[in-house]
Amino acid sequence: MKNLLVALCLVLSTSAFAQELNNWQKQKVEKEVTQMTEVMGLSEKQVKKITKIKTAQVIDSQEIGKTVTKGTPEAKKAWQEQGKKFDAQVKKVVSDDQWKKWTSCNQKKPTKTAKKSSLNEKQSKKIEAQVKEMTEIMSLTKQQQIDVTEILIERQQQNSKLYARKKNGETIDKEVYTALSKETNDKLVAATSKNQMNRWWGRNK
Repeated sequence: MKNLLVALCLVLSTSAFAQELNNWQKQKVEKEVTQMTEVMGLSEKQVKKITKIKTAQVIDSQEIGKTVTKGTPEAKKAWQEQGKKFDAQVKKVVSDDQWKKWTSCNQKKPTKTAKKSSLNEKQSKKIEAQVKEMTEIMSLTKQQQIDVTEILIERQQQNSKLYARKKNGETIDKEVYTALSKETNDKLVAATSKNQMNRWWGRNK
């Protein structure tokens, strides 16, 4: 497994395609390919091929984000067609048994919609408002808006878990919140840029 992850990192660091990704996007590709490796038992050769496919998919997503409006029927159709196209490429790399394992795993895995639906209405509106404000101040691209939204949803879910633990009488150290804030800020910088985040951090100065 260690050798396979080394192969994955090598492709992400040397591939001409991968040079077009920001750090956040590379992390997303690495996370998905790592999961695919664990579920399907990929070989080193398969890891390299699928990493390139998933990298190309992220780049294609950026182009789709520039041409469609989020939430429209056109956008839904574009994402569905994209998914089918890249799934077909992955299927050519793996065996039928490996693909069955992956599709079975995906049926059990919560979708992004399910992930977002775990928030209540107030939390969802708060995140939407923040992303809108960040877009205005930081001039976020559509792909950045998607990535930032995902990061903020994850942060809100982490906050909710900490609140539940605190409500049950557990003491949460201040360092836990500090580490969580740093982790979130690091992800936001990776998903956007340091200059953009400096604009956000300095908005009230």
